[in-house]
Order: sequence, then C-alpha cells, then structure tokens
Amino acid sequence: MKISHFVASHTFRGVMLSSVIIFLSACASVPQSIRGEPGALSPASFEKISQAPSLYQGREVRLGGKVINVINLPEKTIMEIAVLPLARSAKPVLGDSYQGRILAYSKNFIDPVNVRHHYITVLGQIEGTESLKIGQTPYRFLRLNVAGYQVWQQEENFIPFDGMSYAWSPEWGYPLPGDGLNGVYPVADGSYLVR
Repeated sequence: MKISHFVASHTFRGVMLSSVIIFLSACASVPQSIRGEPGALSPASFEKISQAPSLYQGREVRLGGKVINVINLPEKTIMEIAVLPLARSAKPVLGDSYQGRILAYSKNFIDPVNVRHHYITVLGQIEGTESLKIGQTPYRFLRLNVAGYQVWQQEENFIPFDGMSYAWSPEWGYPLPGDGLNGVYPVADGSYLVR
C-alpha cells in the first residue's frame, strides 16, 4: 500500500511538472509584445471575427499578416494588413491564402520603413468595421486598436553563384564551364545551363 501511494504521488508530481513546463514553453514562444492576457485573449480566427464583428467588439485578439500600407497622421498610425492565419508561435503562416484585411490603429508613431511589406502580428481590441475601398471596389475592413505588435523577419536563403558549374560532365559536350561565355547555351539535348 505504501509503495503504490509513493509511486502514485511521484507520478502525479511528474505529470504536473511536465504540464507546467509545457505551458511555460508555449507562452515563451510568443513574444511578450503580443502575448496578451491568457483569459482575455479571444481564440477566434479572423474568419469568425469578420463574420460577426459586433460579437467581438472590445475583445482582445491577435491577428497577423503582411503590411500593405502605412498612413501616419498627427496623432495616430494606421496599418493596412492583409491577414494570414497564425501559427502557434503567433507568426503568420506564409504560403496560405490571405483571408481579408484589417486596419490596425496605433496611438504611437510607427515608421513605415520598419513595417511596410513586412510580416507582422498585432495584439489589440476589436473596435468594429470601417467601409472603404480597395482600388475602386468597396470593402469592409475590420478595425483594431493596437496594444502591441511584432514585426517578423523573413529568412532568405540563396546559394551564391561563383561562375563555375559544378554539375558539368565531359559527356555533355562543349562549351566547357568557365569558358567566358555569358547567357544560356545547350549542354545536352533538352538541357540548358544558365550563367
């Protein structure tokens, strides 16, 4: 009886400790600037919010996407954001379709150079909607008052080209790589090498 009680109590402690660690690591993966209050943050998606914005008015939400435009006015900055779904880390999911657009209002000056055409996640309260136009087409934007934001840096990887073709083989024929020719030339039937 004592052994089973000992094992049960240590198992319970282990499970509780693991749960706390997982919870804290999940919180740590979302930057502080967009974390929000756990009980106050609405888990609703952009699609649900945009269908019935009045139900979410005054609620704290986290939305993100690509900043399309930034307008600085004397006492506020307005960011037009094309919304993407968010990952668990609150980063916009690249490659997904855009879901719509929001207007994110900030009382602080935000330099357009730092945010325009960048991916961003904003934390704020839903204020309602605003009817404007995208080009000549009327559009109902979801309006949000910004409490915090996180600009994400997109990683770009490229392989530098040093002028040499490391895939050349003598069986492919001429011209040889690095012979000074520029442009596209055939190296085998149906194959092209670009330099």
